[in-house]
Amino acid sequence: MEISFISTPEFITFSLHIITALETPLHIFGTYCILFKSPDSMKSVKWSMLNLHFWSVCLDWTVTFFIIPFVLFPTVAGFSLGMFNYMNVPLQHQCYLFAALLCTVNVATMTVLENRYYILFGKETSWRKIRVPVLAMNYILAFIYPLPAFLNFPDQLVALPQILQKLPQLPDFILRHQIIVYATELQFFVIPIILMSFLLATEILILAKRMYTKMNSVTYKITMSQKTLSMQRAILIAFLIQVSSICSHLTTLLFQTSTMAVNFLIPITYICYTVAFNYHNQVANNICFVIFSLHGLSSTSIMLWSHKPYRAVCYKFLRFKKSETTSSRAVPVVNMHLNTMNFHSRHS
Repeated sequence: MEISFISTPEFITFSLHIITALETPLHIFGTYCILFKSPDSMKSVKWSMLNLHFWSVCLDWTVTFFIIPFVLFPTVAGFSLGMFNYMNVPLQHQCYLFAALLCTVNVATMTVLENRYYILFGKETSWRKIRVPVLAMNYILAFIYPLPAFLNFPDQLVALPQILQKLPQLPDFILRHQIIVYATELQFFVIPIILMSFLLATEILILAKRMYTKMNSVTYKITMSQKTLSMQRAILIAFLIQVSSICSHLTTLLFQTSTMAVNFLIPITYICYTVAFNYHNQVANNICFVIFSLHGLSSTSIMLWSHKPYRAVCYKFLRFKKSETTSSRAVPVVNMHLNTMNFHSRHS
């Protein structure tokens, strides 16, 4: 039987190492831009952006370097090929870390939106009193929701034969690795994911809806000039472009950022299909994780492209002639109008 190279562990290892080599300097450059090239107009969201970037980088390096998962969909089984494997970190702990980081990235995404809402509209509302407990709860839940599957880790002597019966005859280049079954009772694995996804989706949609409503309210159109309103909308749109690469449930932005959303939509759709129809195709499994692993490149690239100050740094770095006068002149204008907006909101 002819075996495709794409179905082998060597392919997934080689591909994810290449992605790591490409994304590492880009992540470092993105961190530099956030820390040192964020103008005063973005000062209020600088640290929430850095928080999102930090967790995204952690997730990317965990997947592409420390774990390098070789998963045998439609089962929740497989083995790792990354640095953790050589450090003898149990796969059970690796899976827990991956699940927690995946959720934390989405929580950090919600934090960016919440920060923008709080700065613009929430300082004088009841949200000011509950925002810290809500955000803290989200981060705590991100590390709690994987615990049901982690604590119900199956007996491998019983679970592995059951899993192998569900799969077609595996080639020797897979069987020579120590296959670990992470979950056989999928309710411990699926239900927490559904509940956590629903919680974060609800929070993000509520924040996005309230921001959209406030932006279009008569009150804020009166207290802010049209120029300032347009600038704030531009900042919001820039954030939502990056957010949509992680939160595919913001459907209104998927058409604008289809190349970003594909990093999550295609793998999730494929995994659901394999589980529903008990379908195994290792070539597709490996491609699925390669697409997912491109999230870091996509997310950081979109961040650098969508914000004008960072884009100007990229032009300068690439030695393109690009005027930054428009961006620099906009900073005091935004600050002046933001101060005016805050003054009116306090005295209205």
